[in-house]
This record gives sequence, structure tokens and C-alpha cells, in this order.
Amino acid sequence: MLKIFITGVSDGLGLHLAREFLESGGRVHGIGRREFPVIALGEAHRNRFMYHQCDTTRDEQVQRTFESVMQADFIPDIIVFCAGDAIDDIIGDKVSLDKFKENFELNLFGVFSWVERFLPHFIERGAGTFAAVSSMSIFRESRKDRIGYSASKTALNKTFENLRLAYLESGVRFIIFNMGRMQKKKGIIGVSYSKAANQICRIVKADPLSATANIPFSQYALTKMVQWVPKKIFKRHLMKN
Repeated sequence: MLKIFITGVSDGLGLHLAREFLESGGRVHGIGRREFPVIALGEAHRNRFMYHQCDTTRDEQVQRTFESVMQADFIPDIIVFCAGDAIDDIIGDKVSLDKFKENFELNLFGVFSWVERFLPHFIERGAGTFAAVSSMSIFRESRKDRIGYSASKTALNKTFENLRLAYLESGVRFIIFNMGRMQKKKGIIGVSYSKAANQICRIVKADPLSATANIPFSQYALTKMVQWVPKKIFKRHLMKN
């Protein structure tokens, strides 16, 4: 039975990933910043799901949760990092260093703190998968009021690339998922949470060669095309306030 650890499990993609892994027979430990009713995942999965309230930017909470997981003899086979947020760090005609830092605390350091703790156990076992949810904004930011979000996701991608090279022969996998727009139901552009969760689950379980996946591919292709649009035209007509 696969053991899966998921951050940001109380909502959105993380919640749908928990359901996907549970329905395929796995055991899941999930974390989130707010209280979460376990019954939300269904009575049938209650015995295979454990929830921990934890803020990934608070090291003492991360350490306490890590110790709890280890005491439960739960060394994951797969860890999926879904926790993150996009913080506006341009406010009027000013930039905010504090808000800029928040993007990195949530989207980069909040991931690396778990990698630091679990990596030695993966190396000792000679197997384990770290999967991180990134964003297609790494190719071009689409919001006028954000600097740090896409920068933090770009740093996350590069961090996983470097980890992949550093531990190439260890049996430990590092996978990045560059996600496009996600919502409850599929729209004209983007993908539903349930479809995205299904694709991520399939890749991390069945494709040992994957290093990066772009979901949905149609939005990835469109995003790459938009990179050729001149910056002035892009900012005036395509960027969102």
C-alpha cells in the first residue's frame, strides 16, 4: 500500500489529490493551515487518512508534524507539495519587500523544509518521490500586481532541477508540475482540479522518467506562444490587474 504525504490538502488541488490517492488504495497523511473535517474525504477512507494542522512557513510546526509522522512509522513513498499562494507585492506605485518574502516563504522555503527532513530517509531506503506543484507563470507573469510569485516558482523549479542532478543515482525522484489555470469545473482555458489530480497521480505512480510535466498541455502550448508577444502589447492587453 502506497504511503502519500500531501501539503495543502484542505482545499483545491491538494484535496482532490488526497481523494485520488485514497480511491486508488493508498494511505495519505495530509497537512493544511486550517482545521479540516476528515469526513470531507468520505467515511470509507477514514482509516487511511490522517490530517495535521500545520503552517509550512513555521519551522516549529513543521518539526512537530514531522516527528508525529515519523512516530506513526509513516515514511512516505510519495510527497506532493501543493501548499502555496500568490501574494500581491506591488501595491499602488510601491513594492513590498515583506509581501515579496511571503511568496518565497510559502512557495520555496515551505517546500524545502520538508525535503530537508525526509530526504535522508529516502536516500537510506534508496527510493522515494518528491513532487512539487509549480506554475506556468514561470514562463511569463500574467498579473500586474505580482513580482515574487512567479519568481518563487521559478526558484522552486531550479531547486528541484539541482536536487535531481545532485541525487541522480540515489533512487530519489524530483518531479515538477507546471500547472495552468485550475478550477472546480473545466473551463475554456485550464483544467479541473479532479482532472489535474488524476494526471499527477498517474505520472508519479507510473512514469519513473518524468522530471517535468505541464498541465494542461493545451495551456502550456498557448503560454509558450504568448511569450513571443511584444512586452508592451502583452502588458496592455493580456495582463490582469
